Order: sequence, then C-alpha cells, then structure tokens
Amino acid sequence: MNDSLIPESLDARKIFARDAVVQGVWPVSRMQRLNGLLADDSGEVEVDLRFHVDEQHRRLITGRVRTQVNVTCQRCLAPMPLPLDEALQMAVVASEAIGLRLPEEIDPWIAGDEPLPLPQLLEEQLILALPLVSRHDEGLCRPAVESVGPEPGANGVGESGQGKPGKGNPFAVLASLKSGDRK
Repeated sequence: MNDSLIPESLDARKIFARDAVVQGVWPVSRMQRLNGLLADDSGEVEVDLRFHVDEQHRRLITGRVRTQVNVTCQRCLAPMPLPLDEALQMAVVASEAIGLRLPEEIDPWIAGDEPLPLPQLLEEQLILALPLVSRHDEGLCRPAVESVGPEPGANGVGESGQGKPGKGNPFAVLASLKSGDRK
C-alpha cells in the first residue's frame, strides 16, 4: 500500500478515462462526521480504488477501504477497536433517477463532471459500515459500574433490625426516614 495521502478531489472526466488506480491513506482525524461517532480520531484509512468505465458506459469506482477505528462499547462504555474492511462498488451518476436504475450491487454516487471529493466519499462508506450498536464480544466487557448485590439489610433495615440502612441499597436512607416519621 502506498503511504502517501490520497488527493482531496479528483477530476471526474479524466480519472475514469485513464482507468486510474488510486492508492494511499487518509487520516481519520480529517473526517469530521465520522469522528462524531468514534471514541477518538486516531488511525488512517487505507485506500485502494480503481476508476474505470464498464461495458454499459457507467463510471465505476471499485476497490477496498480499510481502517481500524476506536468506538465506544455501548454495554460497558469502554473504548474498543473496530476493524473496518469494506469492498466498494460504486457508480458515479448525474442524477438520483439514474442511480435508481443501477443493479442492486452497485451503489450510486450522485455527481456531475465536477471534481469528486474522494475523502467525503470514503467517509460516507465508513459511516455506513459502522454497526448500529458497538459492543465487545460477550465476556470481554468491563463493568461500567460495580454491581452491588443484595446484602443483609438491603430492605432499609440493618441486620439488627434497628433501622440502619443497608450499604447496597441507595434508597435505604429513605426507608429509615420514613420509619422515623411514625413516632
């Protein structure tokens, strides 16, 4: 993989006519919308894309986009690494109507002959690749808070029955106040 930065934009007319390959990286830190969904902005996106015209005269972008991002586990709230490796098969189309006529396996990217914002295209793909809910595999989560099991006196009365609040029940203090009002 070429470690050079990919261009911020590509000339849509020239890139497809040349049957060009673009390889390089793009910092995750420069993808603001994606960063809003991550635990931090570390890492780089590895890009390996081919821009070509197929037999039906469609302008296609095919290849792979890879990265590892850090997301927040929604079970334990700890950061967790999430590898993303997405195959890309996309057609650059002039309108949404043309995009609707594409085969299901080809995603549309609506653009005319203006420069293609390659990092924006990659960011969209990575956002779509994120899971709806990020979670560690079962058994790998650290508890977000220490769980407190029932202890003697958890009903608000101490072991001696004297109205001492149990340590495990945060509402035990309320129970002791309530019993104190009945004098």
